[in-house]
Amino acid sequence: MPNGAPPSAEALSGKLLGIAWATAFTGLFFAITGLANTLDMPELQAILWPTGSAFVVGLIYLAEGAARRNVLHYTLGSWLALISTASLFLSTPGPFWILAFAGGGAYAIAAILEPRRLAVRR
Repeated sequence: MPNGAPPSAEALSGKLLGIAWATAFTGLFFAITGLANTLDMPELQAILWPTGSAFVVGLIYLAEGAARRNVLHYTLGSWLALISTASLFLSTPGPFWILAFAGGGAYAIAAILEPRRLAVRR
């Protein structure tokens, strides 16, 4: 098993990380919907869903990278969390451009580096 963890510990870690996705996006739904309704600004959802989703994905990648000592996923998660939240300082369509190019570019770089990471692990 990776990192010398027993099979049961690795399986539990995978299950917990899987459940984290559902929990995080349910929480994001409540936060965005509640905020938009409380402020009576439904248009907020148009910007908060893409940026919030990238933020959640970034945090989960960051946690997964830390738990499994996967520096590539940790770095990708850190980058996604930072660019998604920083993009909120820009007016529309700025956040969408940031998510598309900085976020998409990070995924492209990670896809190129992943085979190298796996080869080093063996």
